[in-house]
Amino acid sequence: MAERTIELAPGESSLVSFEAVPAEARSYQVLVNGLEGSFSAVAPAPAKFVYATGLTHRSEIIKSRTYFILEVNVQNIGSIGGEISLEFYCQYASFYRPSDWSAWEVCRGGLSQYEVLRAYINPGEIVTFRKLVDFYAYFERADHTIMRAKVVSEIGEIVTYAWMVRE
Repeated sequence: MAERTIELAPGESSLVSFEAVPAEARSYQVLVNGLEGSFSAVAPAPAKFVYATGLTHRSEIIKSRTYFILEVNVQNIGSIGGEISLEFYCQYASFYRPSDWSAWEVCRGGLSQYEVLRAYINPGEIVTFRKLVDFYAYFERADHTIMRAKVVSEIGEIVTYAWMVRE
């Protein structure tokens, strides 16, 4: 309990303040020299995430293998930090029969040391999430010539347009 003594002359006034750091969100009663009051402590708003960019793709050779790199930026527009995870899915088809898309599946391949699939994001911060997709995991067969990808998380999903695959 905080205590402070203030001496005042007749007709004089002084502002007295105390800092309270509540341990939990609830109402608190305050009693000062017979004067009663209360205050409410509220929990901070949770982290709020948004996609800051669309889902992009590019190819790159890493350790002598061709990878498709899928990337999307996520921003925390909330007032406290929080953790978010993203999942990347791939779909492929033949250029000659694009109506025969495969089912969506978790993107295969990748080198975990280059990937970011889960992150703690502070308020205002933007993090680039990245998934590497092994070219050879999808395109060993010549008839798989077009691809598209999507990213899914608690903030929704983004699907890319189909693109022609070239090593």
